[in-house]
Amino acid sequence: VQLTSMSEEARRLSEKAEITGCSQEDVALSLSLFCTLLRDTDVATLLQTEEIFGSRDPRPWTCLLESSSYHPVLLERIKSLRREKRNEEMVIAMKARSMSGILKTFHWWREGVASRKRARELSVIMGLRWRVENLWIAMREWRRMAMTSNASQTVQRVMRGFIGRRRAKFLIKLKGTATQLQAGVRQLVVRKQFESWQHRRWWGAVTIQKTVRGFLARRCVQTRVIERFDLELWRVRKTRAEWEQDRRDRAARRAQRVWRRYARRKRALAKKILHDQRESVANRMKESESEAAVKKEVYRRQLEQWYIDRKIEHDNQLFQEHHTAEQKREILRHRQKLEVRVVVDKAKEKEELAAKIEEERVRVWLREWGEKGDRRAEERKRECWQSIRMPETPDEKLLRNELKKRAKKQVKDVLRRADRQRIPMELPEAQEIAMEEVIELEGQAERERVQKEMEAAAEVFKKEQEERERVQREKEERHEKSLQLLASLTINSAFKVYLARKKLRMRAYARYRKHFDAESGCYYYEERRTGKTSWTKPKAMGPYDIDCDASWVAMRDSEGDVYYYHPLTWKMQWSPPPRTLLCRLCGEHFAMAYLDSDSDFYCAQHARERVDTMLAEGHLPDSIMFRAVDGGFVGSAEVNVKRLKKEIWPVHDLQKELADDD
Repeated sequence: VQLTSMSEEARRLSEKAEITGCSQEDVALSLSLFCTLLRDTDVATLLQTEEIFGSRDPRPWTCLLESSSYHPVLLERIKSLRREKRNEEMVIAMKARSMSGILKTFHWWREGVASRKRARELSVIMGLRWRVENLWIAMREWRRMAMTSNASQTVQRVMRGFIGRRRAKFLIKLKGTATQLQAGVRQLVVRKQFESWQHRRWWGAVTIQKTVRGFLARRCVQTRVIERFDLELWRVRKTRAEWEQDRRDRAARRAQRVWRRYARRKRALAKKILHDQRESVANRMKESESEAAVKKEVYRRQLEQWYIDRKIEHDNQLFQEHHTAEQKREILRHRQKLEVRVVVDKAKEKEELAAKIEEERVRVWLREWGEKGDRRAEERKRECWQSIRMPETPDEKLLRNELKKRAKKQVKDVLRRADRQRIPMELPEAQEIAMEEVIELEGQAERERVQKEMEAAAEVFKKEQEERERVQREKEERHEKSLQLLASLTINSAFKVYLARKKLRMRAYARYRKHFDAESGCYYYEERRTGKTSWTKPKAMGPYDIDCDASWVAMRDSEGDVYYYHPLTWKMQWSPPPRTLLCRLCGEHFAMAYLDSDSDFYCAQHARERVDTMLAEGHLPDSIMFRAVDGGFVGSAEVNVKRLKKEIWPVHDLQKELADDD
């Protein structure tokens, strides 16, 4: 309530606590409000020094009650105020005392500095080793050090004041002497400056007279010299102009001769370079042609080999009804080899993956154990250093004694190595190095213990792995026995399926036809009854297939060259097949129509172009008659054209469009 009436910030915090429903004790105060609460309210009476126990115990009678009941922040504030008040009282008492002599004061000051240094060391040590049960001893020691510190500060101030006054008196005398000396020196300097100025004035007048006379004489001589110089200069310029004109004429004639020779050489060199370039281009063209021919030949052989491999793969994959039992068994063996190869590859990949996983697991496992060993070694080192610097438990004290004994034995070895290497080393430094080496050995011993734990864990994991492998083998053996029981039933059902599939396959043979598409280079299937086509083989055929049309097809490679392919035998060649019929115009594609008006064979493209030309010339559509032929069949060149059926071109075109629409 008092703090709220004194501070606006405290009043806002109180109103906020009432709005939120919190009590006044739960309000969080800032440091400035807390200091005001301790200084200006009734709480300040609790911070005053009370009566002590006795002359030998300087603690207040409320010390135990305060230590057990007060908040740590409030208790620290009480202690700080008591220390400040005690120090002020000690300083006042120290000032009231009289000092006898400068030497005695200096002696006290030196002892005070040493005591203050020792007090600081003791304060750090005692601050780390205080306990609740011996707090009054630490407080008494703290009070004694504070009194010693205040006394040393007072002695320092008195000594510094005395030395300062002595220095001030000396500086005042030194200032007076320096002032007199400066006045005499300045008088001498001013007198010399006046004499020098008077001498320079006389010298300046004489110099001015000499300068004026010399200037007038030089101007007269300069005028005469300039007139003579201008005359001679005009003569020299005239002579030089004549000489320069003569040299320019000679240089122009010589430059013309040089330029003409240079132009002749340049034209000859250009002709030679052009001739060399033409020869080089011709040679490169010949090399390019020979290289292109070689590449083309290699490409043709590769394409032929690709078709051969494709044929072999096709023969090894599909059954035909005309195949013998030995051929079918060979195809089945080939399939089994492929299946076994796939299974072996998968097993190999699985083993490699398992090996990689196991390798990664071992690597991670070793890294984790290594990190664990480093971490435990560092913890062991920190524990050793903690036991040496500030042991708290009996075990830490025993560890400290053990480390000190080992370090004491190690000191001799450290000094011996330092002498051997001729390194100057004192005993404290050797003790510190020996202690570090002993603690490092403790860390190495901890790493060895972790290594043993890792080996034990590895043995346990190995046994578990062997047990899992044994269980897996037993499971596989049981599965193998169950497969043997299932094999007989599977063989019986497989034979029934074989008979049913054979009957279905025979029906599919009678229903579908197989054709080859030259544009895509793929096979497609046509249903005889409906005329529908499909790129995929009917599932009813299973692993078997039907024969394709036995007609050659003209195709083009990636470079635009024409080659010939037989879809049934999978054979390809670069020259036209014998006994086939080619187009009269292109001579590359097979003939598809025989026009009666021209009495010649044409491919599909040129036949359409020829018909369009005839229509443009005024021929009637009904008058254009043709005979359909297939020049790709072997023996088509020997066919009798008169036996072929005549057709009208518009009717054929309409039927083809309807077929394309379907």
